[in-house]
Formats: sequence, C-alpha cells, structure tokens
Amino acid sequence: MPPQPQFPKAVSAVLFTGSGSIYEACRRHLPCRQLSLRRASDAAFRQALEGVEVVVHNAANLHCASVEQAVADNFLPTVRLVNLCLERPHPPRLLYLSSMSILADEGRYRAVEDMDPYAYSKYLGETYCLKSALPEVCCVRFSTLFYEDPRKDGLSRLAADAVQHRRITLLNGGEARRDFLPLDVAAAYLAQLVRRFPRRGALNLAAGQATSFREVSEWLRKRLPGLKVENRPAPNGKPVLHRFSPPPPEWVEPIAFSLEEAVARYLQTLQS
Repeated sequence: MPPQPQFPKAVSAVLFTGSGSIYEACRRHLPCRQLSLRRASDAAFRQALEGVEVVVHNAANLHCASVEQAVADNFLPTVRLVNLCLERPHPPRLLYLSSMSILADEGRYRAVEDMDPYAYSKYLGETYCLKSALPEVCCVRFSTLFYEDPRKDGLSRLAADAVQHRRITLLNGGEARRDFLPLDVAAAYLAQLVRRFPRRGALNLAAGQATSFREVSEWLRKRLPGLKVENRPAPNGKPVLHRFSPPPPEWVEPIAFSLEEAVARYLQTLQS
C-alpha cells in the first residue's frame, strides 16, 4: 500500500543535501538551501539543521567503479545524515531520493547480486532510512530522469551526439523503452511531496508512459535533417523500468508534459 500523505502547514525551510542539476531544478520550486554532506563537518550540519522542517537527501554518485566506492559515496553519508537528524528533539522529515534501478517489479526488490554498485548503494540507503527511528521518512524512486546532461543519461547523450556528430547509434534498432521524466518535472513532484508529505514508506514516481529510443530518433531526424541513424545489435541489457512505472498516486497532482517538446528544447540549448 502506498504511503498516505499528511497535510502540514506551509513548509518554510528545506535543506537539500547534494549538488548538481537536481538541486538547481528543485530551487525553482522549493525554498531550499544546499549543503554538501560529504564536505560539511558534523558541527556545520547540525547548525544547518536549525529550523529545517524537511531534508531532501540526494546521495547520487551515478558512476561508481566498485561497490566499495558506491557505499562510501552514497550509503555512508546517508547513515551519517540519519544519525545527525535523530540527534534533534524533533527530527526533520526526510525525503530520500532512491532509484527504481533497485526494483525487480513495482513492489519487489531485485536480487542484490543483480544490482550494479550504484543500485546496491541506493538499496542500502533506502532500507536503512525505512528501518531507522526517524518518525517521518519517504523514499522516492523516480523513473528514468532526463537530465539534459549527456554525462548522466542516455537520452541526453543521444541528443548531444545528434547535434555534435550528426550521427547516432541505436542498440537493437532502438527497441528499448523507458519511462522518461524530465528533471524539472521530477523537481515539481518533489515540491508536492515536501508540502504533502507521505508519513512513511517508499513511492514510485513516473510519467506512466513508455517511449522507445526509436521514437526519440524519429524526433531527432525531424529536427536535424541529414541525421544518420545506425543500428548496432547487442544483447538485451538490464531490465527496463517502464513495465511497472505507474502514474502518480491519486493524492499527487499529475504534471502534464510532452517529452518530444522537452527534447526539442534541449536540442535548441545544444545548438545555441
């Protein structure tokens, strides 16, 4: 059963742990401050927690070369964060940004041996938060985020290759499908969750609609005449997530968007 929301007074202070594009997107929707948990001392973090009602925790080194690195970069800071929050007489509510990469289906974890280092660190973080003594914690699992950053996701990388090289390569004809969620839409959903906080549990947030890379290539060809599309046969990769990416729960206001228009805007950014 999905976590049920409560409706607190207006949130006045949100502390965002982590850096990068997710924070930049969130600050357009939330009255948030940023703190790097890896760099801050315990004393600095305790001071930063003063007056904070909600902590949005994003420990996300996406490119971990080993389990050891993933645990050090993503999981251990989460343990430290939870313990520092528990020191407070009234701990803040915690939104932990987890990942659908840890799931085998909508409500079941993948076998640990099938997880890559990043997914394993997120699994550890999610289960640790949910089993902690924090009174209010929600783990949010987004579907495939469209970061508009070729270093972070395949859709952005495909668009960047199309603009820079006028050539893209699709695996198996682009048959793979994903439930893509633009970063700004994900940030807007986070803003809703901060204000309508689920009391406890884990929540999958997705668009509820799958798009194939073949469809994306057609959008790119329409906007980039002369684009060459090559095919490379490859064994099937890790399981796709769109099969169990449901629409948002009823108490979350759906956010309508066009992925094709989001890709078109990103192309304009790349070309400017």
